[in-house]
Amino acid sequence: MTADERPPEHDAEPEENRRKHSALLAATLFAVIILALVAALGGFASAIIAGADAIEAMGRFVHLVTPAQPGDQIVIEGLDPARDQYGLGFRAGDPAYSHAGPPRLACAGPRRTLIREAVPNTDGTTATVSTCLQVDEQALLRISVVNTAGKRLPLAQSGEGEDGSGPPVDSILYRLLVPRVIQLRLQFPLTLLDRGIVYRVRVRATDFTGQSSFIFMPFRLGRGATA
Repeated sequence: MTADERPPEHDAEPEENRRKHSALLAATLFAVIILALVAALGGFASAIIAGADAIEAMGRFVHLVTPAQPGDQIVIEGLDPARDQYGLGFRAGDPAYSHAGPPRLACAGPRRTLIREAVPNTDGTTATVSTCLQVDEQALLRISVVNTAGKRLPLAQSGEGEDGSGPPVDSILYRLLVPRVIQLRLQFPLTLLDRGIVYRVRVRATDFTGQSSFIFMPFRLGRGATA
């Protein structure tokens, strides 16, 4: 048999290499698909965990309002964390105490004027503003006080210190589990108020589905007070 008549044994090797290459490509593609599925499932799980953590944090977050330094901070009274935290039958996120759409807010009670007056106290250094806030479903309330330029005034809050007080904040967060009318009283140091300026109590209410609504309650320094 001459050299030209021998069978082309060398052709078997490239064919085998092609089969190995195809198998490697298939295995690689399969691995990529598996990794993509794992990443997608991991992201979905992370989103679920993050959402659960947010709801849990929302359920735990309550600031008790106490006077830290009455000389330069506003003290908000009338919030009742014990009532909301231990209200029998009022579980956070209970559909029985929520509705479609954002919370409905109203400034409840009789109002002689749209702009309330800060009534001077007998100590001669502070003034008080009283108002009512009606909230018709469970919500996380963010309360702040702003001037005409939109600047937030310092609020007293409870913190982690041993004396139960913390540094001033620009807003108070309060978890409302029992929908109701809240009787609010704000104690202002006269050093923070200027005569003739209209200030606003700003309340943002966010329900457990993330929908929010706002209400503004204006007030000004009343007669007889010297800022």
